[in-house]
Amino acid sequence: MYKIAISPSQQMDNRYTGVNTTEGVEMEKLGKLCHDYHISKGGESLLFDHKGIDWKKRPQASKDFGASVYLVLHTNAGGGKGTVTLHAKNSPNSKKVSEIINKNLTAFFGKNGFPNTRYSPVIETNFLEARESARLRMAHSYVEVNFHDNAEIAKFMVKNWEPISKIIIDSVWQFRGWKPVEKPVGKPNENKELDIAQKWAVENGIMQDMLWEGSATRHQMAWWFFDFHKKFIKGDK
Repeated sequence: MYKIAISPSQQMDNRYTGVNTTEGVEMEKLGKLCHDYHISKGGESLLFDHKGIDWKKRPQASKDFGASVYLVLHTNAGGGKGTVTLHAKNSPNSKKVSEIINKNLTAFFGKNGFPNTRYSPVIETNFLEARESARLRMAHSYVEVNFHDNAEIAKFMVKNWEPISKIIIDSVWQFRGWKPVEKPVGKPNENKELDIAQKWAVENGIMQDMLWEGSATRHQMAWWFFDFHKKFIKGDK
């Protein structure tokens, strides 16, 4: 349910301008943030890194995982400003998710003083990861976040991976129409044993043990009853 795969750049030696870092290092940071944010919303994520599966084999591994969307994360070079998202030919879903990601990232960079100067920011590609994803019938987007050979953009990006990661993942959820999963509140204690207030409330017939599977408010109520009993009935301080 809500499965994606994230493939950061393996270009560990591709240096940024004006910042002492590389594309591979920064994309693994961005990938981890995307991964964590997607999970926080209730999804599942397969995150690759340069020490694990080679990028050529990642699409198949992602398909085996059951990924609904395959994200490739890179930063660009060659002079320019703006996000470029790429997708394989004859893959309409990939084009759609690429358009959403591009629109939302372009708006973010634009309002921060970096308008997109690309004539065609969403384009078709024959890159292997896109081509293989399309062959495997996975929606995908090859995201070139912005240009790391522009010193000002590079400095801005490395300070803003968190909001960028949220924009990318929220765009994927927008594309799929997914809704965040509300996590049920379980027992207050991880070991599922009742604490002193809960035990008192159960033993005195105020609440039943089964109620601890529900809202945390009931836990707070148990402590209120317990404190009330101590202070006003027993007279404890």
